[in-house]
Amino acid sequence: SSGGVRRTVPPPQSEKQKAMRAEYLAKELEWEGAVDYSKLTDQESFIHMKHKEAIENFHFTYDDPETGLKVVTRLRHFLKGTCCGNACRHCVYNHQNVEPERARSRLFNSAFWVEDPDYVEDEKIKHSNMEKTW
Repeated sequence: SSGGVRRTVPPPQSEKQKAMRAEYLAKELEWEGAVDYSKLTDQESFIHMKHKEAIENFHFTYDDPETGLKVVTRLRHFLKGTCCGNACRHCVYNHQNVEPERARSRLFNSAFWVEDPDYVEDEKIKHSNMEKTW
């Protein structure tokens, strides 16, 4: 972890990397401009700040302030080019490859994806999943 210390970002190594950075930075401005800070809890605002520090330094991950686990940034998701299906916090692909049941349990808080506190698992699916474990 950089501990919030800024480092000099190396110049792009190729024209392709230069173009990808420019595309990403334009998208990042769009994404950041859409954040409604009034909708974020204090904890969500802190997470957003940690994420923002990471992407300003072109980091692919940051440490979750609550769990200490590594979290993949929007930059890394953008570079992957597609949704991985894991319902990631900073997915930029609208969770398009996430299993529908899992996708329904997530909300976008204008900055990142969070668990929906009002989500109730469908009983048929819950029963089906229990059968699979037996």
